Amino acid sequence: MLPAMIVDAQSYKKNIISSFDKIDYYPDSAIKCAYKIENGVFNGYAIEFDSTGRVSAIGIYKNGKKDGYWQSVNNNSVVYKNGTVK
Repeated sequence: MLPAMIVDAQSYKKNIISSFDKIDYYPDSAIKCAYKIENGVFNGYAIEFDSTGRVSAIGIYKNGKKDGYWQSVNNNSVVYKNGTVK
């Protein structure tokens, strides 16, 4: 698991890459999102980053869809059920 204090994808790039199964990148090679994969679909924790490399949201995927509470850096949370905002 990654340290809770991660706020900059570039500073922790090696840790992120080794801790997650799939990484999406912005065109400039900055990390956009890091996912856990189980049984071929997104399952488990994911971290989304903005274009400057700062964490924008953290949450969980279940069976390939966002599920449960997703916390954003501005302290807003969004609740998903099967990929749809509740």
